[in-house]
Amino acid sequence: LRNLGAELFVRTRSLVRRGEWVEIDGTLVRVVELESLGVIGETARMERVFIPYTKLLSSGVLSRSTPVGLSLRITVTAPSSYRLDTVREAIRSAVEAVKPDLATEPDITFAGSQEDRWVFTVDLFVWNPKKMWRIVEEVEKRVREQIPEASVKA
Repeated sequence: LRNLGAELFVRTRSLVRRGEWVEIDGTLVRVVELESLGVIGETARMERVFIPYTKLLSSGVLSRSTPVGLSLRITVTAPSSYRLDTVREAIRSAVEAVKPDLATEPDITFAGSQEDRWVFTVDLFVWNPKKMWRIVEEVEKRVREQIPEASVKA
């Protein structure tokens, strides 16, 4: 009965739509079908998943679909022993390598420092969601070529 109420709420509020990319509990899923018991989705790695409507409401849903592609945020941290400009330039050159797969100009923002590390966020809009993990891996590889101690997370 709870799932029925959750289904009515999701459908009447249009919380998710067919074809939309959403993030649920940290997993990116493309909505394939809205069934009577839940949502059938597909991950970027072509895995099929089923999400009950009660799970959608209890965990929260973050829409990642935009008119210009899939939004992606990458967090890059590097030791503060490196100059801030050096870290920013390493990130900029890494993102430059994946620019053909991006829908808009990337946004690189200095988010501050945590303990002894600089923290940057890189906001991207990706044309093809299936290339998302390749883009993250490429950025990580290129940043680590210049700063081996860097951490890159999506």
